[in-house]
Amino acid sequence: MDELAKCYQVMGIKPGCSEADLEAAYQERSEAWQPENFSHDEKLLAKARERLGHIQDAYSRIRKEIASEVAPAAVPDAPILAPEWPRRDPRVDAFPAEQPVSAARKAAVWFAWIILILLLTASAWFAFFKTDRDSVTLPVPPSVPDPSTTNSLTATNNPSETNAAKPD
Repeated sequence: MDELAKCYQVMGIKPGCSEADLEAAYQERSEAWQPENFSHDEKLLAKARERLGHIQDAYSRIRKEIASEVAPAAVPDAPILAPEWPRRDPRVDAFPAEQPVSAARKAAVWFAWIILILLLTASAWFAFFKTDRDSVTLPVPPSVPDPSTTNSLTATNNPSETNAAKPD
């Protein structure tokens, strides 16, 4: 019996089976022979590890055989070659040459940075040093009395008001 026939026997399937049959057989066998299921007995644990190794080996060999049978059928005229790295001309640089930057463009970039910095500085200035406009008191001209500080005593002591109040 050749190696591949033994692999089919280990997996419990017949040659020429589908990939779905192979997957189902592998799942069934690997779940049945998991070493965790035999942790109570050392002899069974060793046998389970050995058997699971055989199952995994048989699965990989059969899968390779099925893949080699399917691949040429998918593209019958294409030769099966190992992929090669794409070749490139060593004289060609991997990166394109950098384009020189004009002086006008450099000046425009510097100008944009300066404007940005000025705007940020101005916004920070107004954010941190802003005065509360409601608490600012405006000076009152001297000819108009301030209504908040005027009381009855100051109104009668003002000489300009007392002259205007008395008749001649």
